[in-house]
Amino acid sequence: MAASEETLGKLHAALAKALTDRVNAADSAAADLAVAARFLKDNGITCSPTADNALGELEKALAAKRDRAKAITERDRADIAKVADVTRLMH
Repeated sequence: MAASEETLGKLHAALAKALTDRVNAADSAAADLAVAARFLKDNGITCSPTADNALGELEKALAAKRDRAKAITERDRADIAKVADVTRLMH
């Protein structure tokens, strides 16, 4: 016997609520976020990043992190070049 549309709707709503609670919990794990992301994807829920939404904020944070990593890499290369010059003078 197949479940009714009403029963499935209630199950869907309960799952959405449980996932929302889990994502908002202080101890949520990456697996919780992955399940929630999959639930959204499976239900055709999408979002475009804008200046006033969380996805836009995430996009900015990731760009800033990439910029910091790039700056560190360039600084490290400069430091290595200085050390190499000093090492060459010592030999």
